[in-house]
Amino acid sequence: MSILDRAPGDTVRVLDDDGKIVGEPPALTAAELVEMYRFMKLGRHFDTRAVRLQHQGRMGTYASMSGQEGAQVGSCFALGDSDYIVPTYREHIAAAVQGHPLEQTLRYWMGSEQGSVSPTDVNVFPVAIPIASQIPHATGAAWAGKMRADGEPPVFLCYFGDGATSEGDFHEGLNFAGVFDTPSVFFCSNNQWAISTPRDRQTASETLAQKAIAYGFSGVQVDGMDPLAVYKTTQAAVDRARDPPDGELRPTMIEAVMYRFGAHTAADDQTVYREQEEVDSWKQKDPIPRLETYLRDKAILDDDTVATIEDGVEKQVAEAIDAAEAAPQPHPDEMFDNVYQEPTPELESQREILAQLRETHGDEAFLEWVSDDHPMSESDHSLDSQTDTDDDAATQRLTLVEAVRHGLDTALTHDDDVVVLGQDIGKKGGVLGATEGLWETHGDDRVIDTPLAESGIVGTAVGMAAMGMRPVPEIQFSGYSYPGYDQIVSHMSQFRTRSRGEFTLPMTLRAPYGGGTRAPEHHSDSKEAFFAHEAGLKVAIPSTPYDTKGLLLSAIQDPDPVVFLEPKLIYRAFRGDVPEGEYTVPLGEARSRRQGTDVAVFTYGAMTQPTLTAAETLAEKDGIDCEVVDLRTISPLDRETIVDALKKCGRAVVVHEAPKSVGLGGEIIATLQERSLPYQEAPVKRVTGFDTPVPLHALEDFYLPNETRVKDAVREVIDF
Repeated sequence: MSILDRAPGDTVRVLDDDGKIVGEPPALTAAELVEMYRFMKLGRHFDTRAVRLQHQGRMGTYASMSGQEGAQVGSCFALGDSDYIVPTYREHIAAAVQGHPLEQTLRYWMGSEQGSVSPTDVNVFPVAIPIASQIPHATGAAWAGKMRADGEPPVFLCYFGDGATSEGDFHEGLNFAGVFDTPSVFFCSNNQWAISTPRDRQTASETLAQKAIAYGFSGVQVDGMDPLAVYKTTQAAVDRARDPPDGELRPTMIEAVMYRFGAHTAADDQTVYREQEEVDSWKQKDPIPRLETYLRDKAILDDDTVATIEDGVEKQVAEAIDAAEAAPQPHPDEMFDNVYQEPTPELESQREILAQLRETHGDEAFLEWVSDDHPMSESDHSLDSQTDTDDDAATQRLTLVEAVRHGLDTALTHDDDVVVLGQDIGKKGGVLGATEGLWETHGDDRVIDTPLAESGIVGTAVGMAAMGMRPVPEIQFSGYSYPGYDQIVSHMSQFRTRSRGEFTLPMTLRAPYGGGTRAPEHHSDSKEAFFAHEAGLKVAIPSTPYDTKGLLLSAIQDPDPVVFLEPKLIYRAFRGDVPEGEYTVPLGEARSRRQGTDVAVFTYGAMTQPTLTAAETLAEKDGIDCEVVDLRTISPLDRETIVDALKKCGRAVVVHEAPKSVGLGGEIIATLQERSLPYQEAPVKRVTGFDTPVPLHALEDFYLPNETRVKDAVREVIDF
């Protein structure tokens, strides 16, 4: 019987926890075993240094892999020269085994897209940040390889975590692989935790490996901290994918049971959600000393060899760090490259914006201003100077994220129909702390940790709301909402219309959004126009702690579904007075944050901060008096306030960090053209993000609008 045909819960092992033989070892030479050990030591040292770099501020968010080296190295060693790996964001040493330079991996996490570029002969797909999204890609690539192969096809080894098995892309990718019999090996790195969500919160299945059975092929569980067992199992799966026995399908799913020793990322505090005793117990299974014991018992390793390997590993990692830090910083123009094969005329005109800024302000100033403009601190002029707070009402000085928490707490306290649900929102308190303490106060039947499945989170909330509850689902970052987008646009926005009012959906979908926080891909997206475009949805975006709590309570109490987007760039940037009790800020009402007579500037969210700062500077240095209108709700849009501000000032600028084309700025300009054209004294100017993906953090500041760009736009409409 093949090793792949055993029951999914019959775990494959070669070494016990102490490195002693308990199964048939694979046929590897002494040199291959030493090289496997060297790569594992390299991965551990690389990981240690990378975490330290992040803590020193020399690198952005980084995903640690310590504890998973045996699974990554053991699986990659089973591949042939023509085979591919399709990684997530944690397979650093797997990519290195395949030939992707460590220097490049560091450059990626240091914020440069150049780090994703592999040498031409290295078969590694780019890092995939969205969970499970790479699984259908791996299936399609394997299918293409099978269709184009003259002989044996290349095998595609696809990595994903235990949390990914809750996503729709996991099921669809494996289903297609079974139907079309693709040369695929699906490798589940079951490290027990999807951030703070334990494996038993993802599924009631006894194993993850057994999920493959539903798609017609084998699923096998292996001790993922036993590199020899992983190699042996993966080799069998690769052989089957390349040339299956009669009647067998090519794909295999491997569940490698292992543990992530460190935090989810260098920014995560694992002590909040798991006990040190658990970590210590798993460290007794550490794959590196297990393999070392085995190799010493076979007289393949001795102290001198280990010392030589360790010296070489330290030197290799040090050289990779030096090379990554010495590499040229990406040029701002690079964000416009490779969006299309040939840049569009509009994209070229946006590239020219940066060139004009450099020409206007000088090269040195141009490179400096992106790091000099920051969101306002508590010492800056107060965004909350105009609130409706009763002078006698008790208030607290809160940050924006604290105001979110207070709003949720108030809603949960006053309405038993309110529940909060999402990934990591319970014991951990949310990855950004927005739900901290709510689980302890209200219990796990009101503050509910869910599997990692955005469509499931939104869809179940739709069902709850249809039955009269007021669910508040959280999507961890708005850029992760896309797997749930079908539920949002097909059901959340249309249930009332479809049922002719019989069903209503009083639900509020929360998500932090926007850039400026040195996060990986898709964490910084600003796609609010997607939601505003959907009839039946309301979309609120606060810019102050006072408005945050008031708008959130209005959203939760509203009979219609609301998307509530929280600008994470200013989550903790400043404090404002927030009433302790229950109050609301009406949806659909904009507010003037600064009175003025010369130029009306329309903005919202995090961009309100640099816009107000620019307005103050223009008043002091140029004598230009700007009216700053904070939209607060972008659907429904307060068109009356927008038109009145233009009539008052005669000139207008719109500021938002979302891409320019088909963004909210265009809707505002259309409104002004339709309703107040005779009052306009100059064309309306837009200050926006560019029509590119949000770049990694090495270039992100060049992408985001800031005070300098706002001031230049205001001066341009004044000088027209």
